[in-house]
Amino acid sequence: SEAAFAVALDLTGLDGGRVQVREYRFDADHNSYYHLARALRRQSPAEREPAGFTAESAGLLAAIGRAAETGIDAYPWQLAWTMSTYLLRRGLWHDHALAWSAGLDAARTARDQVGEAYSLHGLAEGYSRSCRFGDAELLYRQALRQFETIGGNPSIEAVIHDGLTCLAERQERPDEALGHAMRALDRYREAGHRPGQLRVLNNIGFSHAKLGDYQ
Repeated sequence: SEAAFAVALDLTGLDGGRVQVREYRFDADHNSYYHLARALRRQSPAEREPAGFTAESAGLLAAIGRAAETGIDAYPWQLAWTMSTYLLRRGLWHDHALAWSAGLDAARTARDQVGEAYSLHGLAEGYSRSCRFGDAELLYRQALRQFETIGGNPSIEAVIHDGLTCLAERQERPDEALGHAMRALDRYREAGHRPGQLRVLNNIGFSHAKLGDYQ
């Protein structure tokens, strides 16, 4: 869609309570919210201005919904992805679910299988963190099937198995946790992702210990 819109965002408290107004144009060619979010995400905490995502989050969340309403279907899940870590670390479960739900709906409307897969995984992560274990497990499994359908991505499949490992551990199912950890290790090895392999090896050792296998 060539639909476009502009958003004026009031930013307060950045300098002695001064109010700044920024206008962002959001269309198929110039998505300034998306690029802003990516730029903030790439910065380290030391580099990021104190307001950072906090000052911009309301506008970014509004942009996700507005993009979905105007039929720019690729952007909602991409914007949700850029905000996901921030929302999870702040414990903003409701906003996280709203962002990824809008992304999922838009991806399905556009028949964007990649966007749908990432949205399912994003929702699963939030539900897992907020202790909605049943919902999280269902969505993790749907995401895994979706990634397998579109040709496989060993790195993200490893992350999903990591998530399923964590769910099983938190529900005292060490045998299931071990199975997912082993599959995560296989995917990380396939992807050549050494930090992931080291983390998963720790999970495998923990699961063996929970099962009474100390060797």
